[in-house]
Amino acid sequence: MWYLINNIISGDSSPAIKKFSVAIKSYSILIILKNNMYYAMNMECPHAGKSLLNGTCSEADEIVCPFHNFKFNMKNGACTNNNEGYRLKIFPTKVENNQFYIFIEA
Repeated sequence: MWYLINNIISGDSSPAIKKFSVAIKSYSILIILKNNMYYAMNMECPHAGKSLLNGTCSEADEIVCPFHNFKFNMKNGACTNNNEGYRLKIFPTKVENNQFYIFIEA
């Protein structure tokens, strides 16, 4: 099911990276706007359950956990700096008629 997320899209073009957090159903979701691309992912790092809200974004479109420096691809959730099998849950996004949506399976 697609969920409309209000107050995400704005006309201002700075800063280059913006982060938002939303709660939908049982999920805490981190939304990142980077280079005019939207990414949505589980707010908690799958390694230790810490919040990714204060994580940094790499040039390679990774979110870097601020606690243990685990890196996750923001497009597919794969952990890119270890082989321990951690994977970040990613949510599909879309923009239609200047409205932002996140898809969560029923």
